[in-house]
Amino acid sequence: MELNQLRTFQTIVMTGSFSKASTKLGYSQAAVTIQMKKLEEELGCRLFDRLGRTISLTGDGHIFYEHVTHILNEVEEAKASLVTEELTGHLRIGTIDSLCTSLLDASLLSYHQKYPNVTFTITTDSIDGLLHKLFSNDIDFAYLVDQKIEDAHLETAFEKREVAYFVASKNHPLVNKKHLTLEEITKEPLILTEPNASYRRLLDLDLASHSIEIAPVIEAENTDLIISLVKGTNGVTFLPNYILYPHLKDGSLVKLDVDYKVNLSRQIIHHKDKWISKEMKSFIEELERI
Repeated sequence: MELNQLRTFQTIVMTGSFSKASTKLGYSQAAVTIQMKKLEEELGCRLFDRLGRTISLTGDGHIFYEHVTHILNEVEEAKASLVTEELTGHLRIGTIDSLCTSLLDASLLSYHQKYPNVTFTITTDSIDGLLHKLFSNDIDFAYLVDQKIEDAHLETAFEKREVAYFVASKNHPLVNKKHLTLEEITKEPLILTEPNASYRRLLDLDLASHSIEIAPVIEAENTDLIISLVKGTNGVTFLPNYILYPHLKDGSLVKLDVDYKVNLSRQIIHHKDKWISKEMKSFIEELERI
């Protein structure tokens, strides 16, 4: 039994197919199939049920996968224990667009000053896209804002409560009105993130429960653009406090007086089988600090 066979087996399980595993590992699909055939012959059992193009772990496969995960994590830990304290690895971070310029950039700059030899790949995607990348091992961890994500296959390394609410420019007429209703606010020109953004999706669902439909005049992925437009128009937007804080602090935006908010969770999550390298651990600590 060889380590490359175990890594191939783990990759098949995480990607869900022989073909995707072969692409990720740089092998031909035939080579992957041969590796698994030899592994099953050595173990004397079937690891996969193959039904057409669909594969799934057998009972023995599930048991073996738990041991393989432990073995490969131990190997990575042993390798890491032999290197110097200077961090030199590569991190693949998945996140949402709004966190990049609000919080992630500060952590990256601070971390790079401490560990200049660590390299990064930053990928932005929707929440569903990030979760898919975690399960296929295309990213090391996801940094996101949404409802608290609970999944038996995922672990939360960090969590902080966030709140999203309605704001407008300091010159907007509604700024001087007290005890606004949702109906009053949603009749204003709304400038919002696209529907697949986590807090926008939660807003739509919650407003629907109040039988309120909205038709934004502008939808944009970039929150810097949204804030700029709100400051220069009579528009209203709905964003989390981690984005709004500097603009509320300098007085250019004002929180509207309505008894309404959406509770969110800012989280760092990773696959439960993911080995936590020193680079990954130290960067998560930097994100927590910022």
